[in-house]
Amino acid sequence: MKGLTLTRINIVKIVALSVAFIIFIRFVNVMLLGNSPTPPPIPLITRGNILDKNGKILAFQKKVPSLAGWATELKNEEESSKLLAPILGVKEDIILTHLTKKRDSSYFYIRRQISEEAAEKISILIDNDKLKGIRIERESGRSYPMGELTAHVTGYVGYDNIGLDGIEYTLDEILSPKQIKPSNKEEYGHNVYLTIDLNLQYFTAMAAKEVYEANFADSVSIISMDAKNGDILSYVSYPSYDPNNFNLYSDSERTNRITQTSYEPGSVYKIFSIASFLELGGITEETRYVCDGVYTDEKNNFNIKCLGVHGNIDTSGIIIHSCNDGTAQASTTVSAKDLYQILRDFGFGSKTGIAFNGESNGILRKYDRWSVRSKPTISIGQEISASAIQMITAATTLTNGGVLLKPHIVRKITTQLGVIKKEYTREPVREVISPAVARSMLHMMQENTERGTGRRTKIDGLNISTKTGTAQITNPETGKYFENKFLASALAIFPTEDPEVIMYVTIENPKGASIYGSQLAVPVIKKLAIDYINNLDINTETSPIHKVNITQPQPRNIEITINDIVPDLENLSKRDVIKILEKNGVKYKIEGSGYVALQNPLPGTILNEDTIIELTFK
Repeated sequence: MKGLTLTRINIVKIVALSVAFIIFIRFVNVMLLGNSPTPPPIPLITRGNILDKNGKILAFQKKVPSLAGWATELKNEEESSKLLAPILGVKEDIILTHLTKKRDSSYFYIRRQISEEAAEKISILIDNDKLKGIRIERESGRSYPMGELTAHVTGYVGYDNIGLDGIEYTLDEILSPKQIKPSNKEEYGHNVYLTIDLNLQYFTAMAAKEVYEANFADSVSIISMDAKNGDILSYVSYPSYDPNNFNLYSDSERTNRITQTSYEPGSVYKIFSIASFLELGGITEETRYVCDGVYTDEKNNFNIKCLGVHGNIDTSGIIIHSCNDGTAQASTTVSAKDLYQILRDFGFGSKTGIAFNGESNGILRKYDRWSVRSKPTISIGQEISASAIQMITAATTLTNGGVLLKPHIVRKITTQLGVIKKEYTREPVREVISPAVARSMLHMMQENTERGTGRRTKIDGLNISTKTGTAQITNPETGKYFENKFLASALAIFPTEDPEVIMYVTIENPKGASIYGSQLAVPVIKKLAIDYINNLDINTETSPIHKVNITQPQPRNIEITINDIVPDLENLSKRDVIKILEKNGVKYKIEGSGYVALQNPLPGTILNEDTIIELTFK
């Protein structure tokens, strides 16, 4: 009897201890986890802004709504799918599959970075208790207020705010420092100021779109550079895409052609081959050539056709008439080895080192792999390929006394408070040609503008040096030329006497009235040169043809969120600004009327509840 009593007592003790343990565990869960589950912690990192050279914001971080689910709380998945499908624009069965899928983690995303409109509609359903286990979570996202205008420069980030292309990719760790260990302290990435001038970018993009549409081209690329220091002023690849919705566009539209694609340049390349022959001492400016319409190498039994019969010409005549025969004759005065080496010194066959991913090396085979016709063929811009960035970079030798410069797309890197961490300045690479040869080439190209293939570039009061090109495009599958696909191009430098701008235009496979660079690319350069000389205050002998009223492209869908950043409000009307600020509860002071001319704090400044935005309208 005594033993039985002890057994009962032990059983009671065990049960009591078990109940106490369960209560303790539940207490711990409530105290530590709360009454409802919480999502995984989001790193407290604010990605830095990307800005143009004048501080115009091209990319900034903001909070965006995402739709999340908690598997342990989900109920009525079929009904939830029916309610969400029309709002998200996704088929009901796809949402249902996602909601009922087995997964390792209880917390999961249903849809990342949805629109504010969709988030508002879903929030109403959640408040009415119609979406069990589903919630709206705010996470860090990226906004590109200039959209297509600067897409190929900024690139874009993925859903996890990690750079996938462009500056966002190449400077990812500068824009967003990696957290070594979890921290409750917010960290800020650095701001990246580019060399791009947004006004010039706008002019250039409009010109690219116009020639693209008028000639039914496959693509148009236009790049301009500060002739004195190698800074990229504008960088346009068209067609473009909207980095805010990059996944809606094709690979072709997202391709950064200026850096990633190389073509046979055609006759534009004669700039560099003639400069090479002059530098190597094979020819002089006074050397004479007789062009009968075809270059004939009787020893090796091959011919190279010319664009016409140019008769007795000097070296400048080769540039003026884009003479294949004269170029081929000049190529016989130097060795293949010497020509190869100087073309390598110009940068052909190797990357420029510009801060973009996927840069092409182009093609320049070593001289010991050349055939008997390679030397004259390469000299006229065939049997070689180069990207637009390689072509314009090589042209810096003509504007810097023969010295090649490294191209820059990044101007400086600063902290969020404006402290400069790194600044990029003029970076000479090597001397390629003499100052005398550089001057000679500029003058020959100016003569081409006056009376050659570049004459459509002529602008009253502005001396401009131009060279045009028309090249067949190679079929990558066969290695042979397409019969009816061409690359129309032109390279220009202005003003000739004191170069400030280099510009290079390529039009891929135009299908309009013409295929020639002299008829398609040259008018684009003339139009842009007028815009540039007005915008950059370039001195000319007489007044420009017309004065351009610079209109800043307007940012789209500006959203201001407390604890976000101050957006760029310049050129917005007073009515639009007041509407935006009052909608978001942001304090402001206004002076004047018209459009925003000045704002304080500057765009990119951290915005909190105490911030007062002061605006001057003119």
